[in-house]
Order: sequence, then structure tokens, then C-alpha cells
Amino acid sequence: SVAGLAYARRHRSSADILADILQQKFRRARDLVVSALGLVFGFLLLLRLLGRQALAILTPMLQAAIEHEVMVAASDTTIKRLQPRLEGQHWLLFIPAATFCNSRAMYAVRNEEVPRYYDLAAATMASIGILVTLRQWQASTSLRYHVGRFILAIALQILSTLPASAGIACSRYGLFWVAMPALTVAVHEAAQKVGDRFFGATPLSRLWPSLSFEGYIFASITTLLLAYGLAQGIASWKWIQ
Repeated sequence: SVAGLAYARRHRSSADILADILQQKFRRARDLVVSALGLVFGFLLLLRLLGRQALAILTPMLQAAIEHEVMVAASDTTIKRLQPRLEGQHWLLFIPAATFCNSRAMYAVRNEEVPRYYDLAAATMASIGILVTLRQWQASTSLRYHVGRFILAIALQILSTLPASAGIACSRYGLFWVAMPALTVAVHEAAQKVGDRFFGATPLSRLWPSLSFEGYIFASITTLLLAYGLAQGIASWKWIQ
């Protein structure tokens, strides 16, 4: 009967609940891996067909798609309920920023003169986008950590590209702009763990009581200080050139 099914659902064993949770996590991880492989394969196929001149368009598209997959994998129903427009804001912020950065690098690689006020326009656009987005997130403190690392990675791309793009010739291949945000997020994550262990006291939010505000500040400062070195280090990797 319906009442019997409802009773069974309410009184499932912990082993059944754990199995369902693990199955959902495995399904999400599988979907993420398949999507990532499909994106990379599609990118390489288009690159083969259109040539390297198409990178100015393909690279921002690949970056935006990868960032989107990461956001989906990291999101949950609570955040979607609190910020239903978060995904659209992310696309509006990231795609123009990535386009400006990669176009700037293309100018440097070709030794061509950058249009007047180009860097100023790029920095202004990125700053306005970040400020507007952060303004929307003030209503939910849980988002400040959950999405803050990815915003930080995007900002670091801009900060490290504008003054140093002439020394990062490999960025024309697009791999730099995939490795840079991934590595900055990893550094921020590791620094957050260290900060939580040695400096943390104040919970960052109710959803993540194990993370501390002090650890987040420590991780952000550490990542910002390492940004330029990370950019130069990635650019020197032979396999990425």
C-alpha cells in the first residue's frame, strides 16, 4: 500500500542511505569526467579543423565550459535556492574576462601593438563584473567561500596577464588558462586547510562550520602573493609550450 511504502522510506537502514549517497556521488563524478573529456576532445577537434588562429574564440569557450562544470559539481540545492541567478552571473563575468585575457596574450605573442586603452578597458570590465557579482552574494555568507575561490582564480588570470603577458607566450595554446585557475584553486584549498588548523576559530558559515573565516583570509592572501610566481612557473613548463 501507499502507507506501507511511505513507512519503508522513512525507516530505511543507514546502510541503504549510505549506498544511495555513494551512488549519487559516483554518478556525479562520472558525469563530470565524461563532460570534461568531451570538452577537451571537442576543443582539439576544432583546433585541428580551424587552426591556431581560432584559439582566440575557442579558448574562452573551453574555459567557460570547464568553469561551468566545476561550478555545477561544487553546487548544491541550498545554494541554487538562495541564488537562482548565480549561474547566469558567472557566465556574464567569466566569458568577457577570458576573452580579454586571451586576446591580450595573442597581441603579445604576435608582437603587435595593443589598441589604446585596451588594458584599462579589460581591467575596468573585470572589476565591475566582480563587484556587481559580489554585491549579489552578500545575502548569503555561505557563498563567499563556496564560489570565492573560483572568482579569485579568474581575478588572478587578469592580474597576472595584463602586466606579464609578453612573457607568457604559451598562453596562445590555451593550456595556460586551463592550468592557471586549476592550480590557484588547489593552492587556495591547501592554504585554507593550513589556516583552519593553525589560525581558524570563527566558522565561515553554518553550512561549513569546519571552515574558518581566518583560514579563508589566510588562503586568499597566500594565493595572491603566489599568483605571479605561479603564472611564470606554468609558462616555463616545457610540456605546455
